[in-house]
Amino acid sequence: MENKSYAVPVVVAVAIIIIVSAIFFYKPSINADSQVAALVESLNPLLQPAEDISLDSFRELDNSDKIWGDSNAPIKLVIYSDLECPACAWFHGQLKDLSDYVDEGTIAVAFRHLPLESIHLNAKSLAIAAECADSIGGNEKFWQFIDFIFSANEKDSVNLINDAAKVVGLETTKIEGCLIKEEALAVVTSHSLEAVTLGAQGTPFMILSGPNGLRLPIFGGRETNNLKAAIDLILKDDQTATKPIKEPVITPTEEATTMASTTSTEN
Repeated sequence: MENKSYAVPVVVAVAIIIIVSAIFFYKPSINADSQVAALVESLNPLLQPAEDISLDSFRELDNSDKIWGDSNAPIKLVIYSDLECPACAWFHGQLKDLSDYVDEGTIAVAFRHLPLESIHLNAKSLAIAAECADSIGGNEKFWQFIDFIFSANEKDSVNLINDAAKVVGLETTKIEGCLIKEEALAVVTSHSLEAVTLGAQGTPFMILSGPNGLRLPIFGGRETNNLKAAIDLILKDDQTATKPIKEPVITPTEEATTMASTTSTEN
């Protein structure tokens, strides 16, 4: 009976096992840049991002911001707004319809000031008063205050500020005392400079940020339906990116035995 050497077939079988295992177990790395680019392309019809905006100086959310929602939410919307701007008032109403997303911790909204003094004579005074509402009553009172301001038809600053203070439960004397101080004015001025440096040319101007470094500058308000659709897309994209890749179930021992047996038989 002729003796056969199985050394070569076994070596070949082992090599095949190594290659197959590498194919099965290799997890391709995700290119964050290409992933974000694809997401932005999907978001374009919904949000129509602004061009010629430099986000290098963009300030992420911090403790100084007036935030509606959880600051740790995966999606954040920073809005530079004018309290006398009709378009801003309309968009503020659209935002309120995102309350379910805010309540579940999906998105956080931050309000920053950009009063357009050249066309809105009361905007700066209202912005300062809103900052006073925050310094006196805190974040909740701030949002209640601007809710009232945006909903008012008449924007005469003196009467509107007093009415807003009464409705949200703040003492008008404290608001009046705060208005003549520099602190609130300094915040409004700082926000305005931020927006101008970014390239803002009107209100509302906003930055939508999300996972994987997503940042979208947007001029003008957007309807609630488009905002919700954009949020859903961002969440879906993030889940796809972070979801573990399911690997085929293989038994290396059985695979090796089968390959070695097949290779030996053929030789």
